[in-house]
Amino acid sequence: MMPRYLDKQIVWIQKTDELNDGEIGIFYYNGNAYCKKLLCNKKGTYLISLNDKYDPIVNITHLLFSKNCISRSRSVSPGE
Repeated sequence: MMPRYLDKQIVWIQKTDELNDGEIGIFYYNGNAYCKKLLCNKKGTYLISLNDKYDPIVNITHLLFSKNCISRSRSVSPGE
């Protein structure tokens, strides 16, 4: 499966303090920034990659309460 966002595309973001389940956001985790889909359910809170090549980042509930969710994705450039 092709990733939704391709190399060298520009992602426009909106700074936010809140992100809803299923939204794509920018998250700061372990010294890296990730553009991932937020998944919240009874099993936990996860950052899901839209590219099947990458595993989810699991148990990130602490990120949501420490201001490490920095923005939500609004749109993306068409690419090259």
